Amino acid sequence: LVSESTIPICNFEELYSFFSDKEKYSIISYEHCVSPYFLQRMRMIKNIYSWTEEQWYISSQWVIFNREHSTIFKDNFETLREIFIESPHPEEHSYVTFLHHLGVLDDSKIINILYHVLDE
Repeated sequence: LVSESTIPICNFEELYSFFSDKEKYSIISYEHCVSPYFLQRMRMIKNIYSWTEEQWYISSQWVIFNREHSTIFKDNFETLREIFIESPHPEEHSYVTFLHHLGVLDDSKIINILYHVLDE
């Protein structure tokens, strides 16, 4: 996150250019969940789809969703609410797992920043 009170890691023009070039993409850092710690956290969430441990993904809480993916979350608000109802806070890993469940996680409009360098 960058604001007027932070010191950015690059100048404004570089940052603006990076995001302008990728405005149609969601930028997420994600991978398959294998950590026992995270799997335990996943079990605390209401698993209305009976996702197996192999179907869970973990993600950084810092994501940028494009309009298409934001609309998916808006249109599925009640379902997401049901998933999170027993969680004391929205679980960032559930969002990326939900995109996987819908079959859009691996589409061409998502950049997995875990495997990309920002200046590519």
